Amino acid sequence: MVYDLIVKNGIVVDPLRKIHKKQDIYAKNEMFVLPKIDGKGEMRAKKIIDATGCYVFPGLIEGHTHLYEGGSEAGYSPDLMLLPNGVTSAIDQGTAGSANFTSFYNQTILQSKVDIKAFLNISSTGITTEKYIENIDPSFYDRDTIRYLFRKHKDTLIGLKIRMEEASCGEMGITPLAKTIELAEELDCPVAVHVKNPNVPIPEIASLLRKKDTWIHIYQQTGQTIFNQHNFIYPELFEAQKRGVLFDVASGRSAFSFKMIRESMEQGFKPDLLGTDLVQFNYYEKPIFSLLYTISLYKSFGFTIDELIEKCTVLPAKLMKLDDKIGSLAPGFQADISIVKMKQTDILFEDRHGGKQIGQELLIPMATIKAGRLLYQNIEF
Repeated sequence: MVYDLIVKNGIVVDPLRKIHKKQDIYAKNEMFVLPKIDGKGEMRAKKIIDATGCYVFPGLIEGHTHLYEGGSEAGYSPDLMLLPNGVTSAIDQGTAGSANFTSFYNQTILQSKVDIKAFLNISSTGITTEKYIENIDPSFYDRDTIRYLFRKHKDTLIGLKIRMEEASCGEMGITPLAKTIELAEELDCPVAVHVKNPNVPIPEIASLLRKKDTWIHIYQQTGQTIFNQHNFIYPELFEAQKRGVLFDVASGRSAFSFKMIRESMEQGFKPDLLGTDLVQFNYYEKPIFSLLYTISLYKSFGFTIDELIEKCTVLPAKLMKLDDKIGSLAPGFQADISIVKMKQTDILFEDRHGGKQIGQELLIPMATIKAGRLLYQNIEF
């Protein structure tokens, strides 16, 4: 057999199969395959990549970002930003609503080499600007169009997104979230809930969320936080996580602090997802910079590389309903690969609240392969 691609001598980290060892990877016809020696005892390939000294991960999955370039102030080009940083699939978190999703789908999702799934914003206009907030008054939900879009784009739309904060909720309280979940029950989909400075008690929000719903911005510190008045994480959040609610760091520009990360870890509360919340205003800008930089940051807090890669492959693949296709280097999966070098170096991480964290390792993207094709390569690799 002549393979399309062989990646040799790398340290394979594949959390789905609990693999962390030196191993070669083989791909043919856009899929990973088992090795097979030909009659001459050789293994031939159209392209061979030597990954000596590098990690070989499944193609990374960005669990929280905004990709509607041209239709939103927040949106950026997925291929331009994600592929050079080892990311081969992504979840757009509600950049478009019912009034503009078709444009987002035609303009970005269909055109991108990155696999994209999306949450649909419950607000018809989505996140078009940062100058004013989305309208989440349930009397304005375009339920008929939302139902139509979920029927038409059942392979792309994976849930509903709502912003729960004082500026959007006003005096409506928990009603917008309750009505969104009601519609989600009808559509049989999860809800992603942006929680920042909410004017609804944290336990009340947590009590409504269901298995596979996502709590976004767990480390934000404006107004109410995940910590109660005694500086303990609300027990309702532990209970929600136990019943299957997902918790996403979605760090953004300033929606986290190192102090909160340390305290939550000390109390045994860890995130499920490592979304960056990258937008046009903060990609290639610290403190987040990119998904690999974010993984490096969290590794400095004591997470293992296997834990972190799982949060950026296995878990978001399930959310995307592609866990039989992406998120692993297993035979039969799509040949998406992120080749990364772990550089040993002292690095100072800083949040935007005065917090500092010293790390000793920085993940550097060396090559990105999508469906068996090399789409990015570091000039030094």
